[in-house]
Amino acid sequence: MKSIATIASLLLVLFAAPRVRAEDEEAVEEEETQAKAPSAAVEPKTLAERIPSVTARVFAKRGRMELTPAVGLSANDPFFRHILLSGRAAYHVAEWLWVEAGGDFYGSMQTAVPVVGAGAVAKVGYNRPVYDVDLAVGFAPLYGKLSLMAEKVIHFDTYVTVGAGAVGPAEGSMSLAGSAAVGQRYFVSEWLALRLEVRDLAFMMARAPSVSTDQKLQNVLSFSLGLSFFVPSTFEHEKL
Repeated sequence: MKSIATIASLLLVLFAAPRVRAEDEEAVEEEETQAKAPSAAVEPKTLAERIPSVTARVFAKRGRMELTPAVGLSANDPFFRHILLSGRAAYHVAEWLWVEAGGDFYGSMQTAVPVVGAGAVAKVGYNRPVYDVDLAVGFAPLYGKLSLMAEKVIHFDTYVTVGAGAVGPAEGSMSLAGSAAVGQRYFVSEWLALRLEVRDLAFMMARAPSVSTDQKLQNVLSFSLGLSFFVPSTFEHEKL
């Protein structure tokens, strides 16, 4: 009987040893995992990990009004330097489509025009635009983001507008005008955006009425900077 008990004890040890060894190995692996976890948590993120991807449009324009006061500067008039005070009001039919009405008032400073040749030259009073109004349609086909030092993400859109309206000159009657513009909005908050725009206005005007009253095609190219205020001030965020 003693020999049978001894054999049974040996068999129990042989069968129990692998199980104990497996449990010890699992415990060691768990301790190693826990030891590695804190160091993994403090590892610095890569540049790609620090810049969040755009998974949804974070700024909504559809169904909102956009009111934009702006100031601009002309670039191509040889006789005047124009400072433009502008105002525009737009309604966004869709995220990429809107209609807007606007106008500009011109503060003009005459520039010196060199005259080549001898003899007396009669002083000519050059005509200039005083104001313009127009109705335009806008399209925003591009929407994206910019990363500043991998810390701040600024969302923007790029747009074009085409419109028609009228120009009031300093001398003479009002004339029809056409306009085209390209620009970008940089969204600062849910209700505020910075708006940069390059705009060309084409119209008919007699440039020197004291010499000739014939109207010729004129154009004013301007660069403007404005602030867009959106109404209502909040919107429903897109759900993924």
